[in-house]
Amino acid sequence: MDLAKFERQAGLATSAIFINYKQRDDLRWCLQQLEWLPEDIATTLFVDYLSRYKRNERSANIWLRTRCETMHKILKRFPVPLFHMSTETRRAALAREWADRCQLLLHQMTDYGHKQVDAKALISAVRQPADQWGICPALPSFEDYEARKAAGEFERDPSFYNAVLGAVCRLTDDKWWTRQLERMFRRYQEHAAIVVGKVRSGVSPYVSNKSLRDYKARKQIAQAWLNGNFVINRDHDLEMLLADAVATSVANPQNRRNELMVRMRGFEEYAKDNDYVGEFYTWTAPSRFHSYVKSKRERVTPTSVIRAPAQELPSVTYATSGLNVALRWHVMRLNFSVSV
Repeated sequence: MDLAKFERQAGLATSAIFINYKQRDDLRWCLQQLEWLPEDIATTLFVDYLSRYKRNERSANIWLRTRCETMHKILKRFPVPLFHMSTETRRAALAREWADRCQLLLHQMTDYGHKQVDAKALISAVRQPADQWGICPALPSFEDYEARKAAGEFERDPSFYNAVLGAVCRLTDDKWWTRQLERMFRRYQEHAAIVVGKVRSGVSPYVSNKSLRDYKARKQIAQAWLNGNFVINRDHDLEMLLADAVATSVANPQNRRNELMVRMRGFEEYAKDNDYVGEFYTWTAPSRFHSYVKSKRERVTPTSVIRAPAQELPSVTYATSGLNVALRWHVMRLNFSVSV
């Protein structure tokens, strides 16, 4: 996007802000920083940069540099240009392409099913395209693989080979790839919204407005599909609306909460019967992990450094919480997401 398009989006004339040589040099640097970013992200950052630049030039430059560096790190996670993931149709086509790549590697390794291949070598080869995206289906443990194989463990219990086979089937399935790419793209959109300030106090505190609209739209589409289908038992000549059947299962949030409370009560009873102590802890990320924080004057200000994802904090805290205490743990770990 050139300067004229940025000016139309911002509704401001940059000539009134960038007057002297140093300021015009800052403008050129700003355009270079935004050159490789998606158009919507670049426009949002440019508009915010102009408002900050009028208040403090140095602070605005630091803010833009840190935001652009973070966005470049996010974009580097994708092995293809983001343009190829911008629509649902393109993501579906991309899923078929990468599933075919895994399928081709499978055929090359097995000579189209005519050659037997070691399970570890097979999954290592077939998963190579998925490794470029940083995704992989669930795999069994390969610890002491050679010794376990020589001892005949896998022949006695085929669950290991079945798990590897399941992973290979997922890697060569375009539907699995479609789900993974859809999830990655939604996470990118939300992370980008956090970086540019669309998820913060005073705007949308928990989730971006776009992600919330998309979430509600998906729920409405799913509910409409459930309301339009029936479950039929031909043996007993019974018919039931699929939506009613789903409402009686743990897919219903109320039922899922009830089951959670039952499990928690079971943990409490087990603790009492075995002279343990049952406790409930809530771990949240402190404000230093937020992209935008509040000062004492309740003014929302951006952090100077974009922190690591806050989701990593509970994992690290959980892993290190019992290192210095000689305790025997019985843990039921719960991961909550905000529902709005």
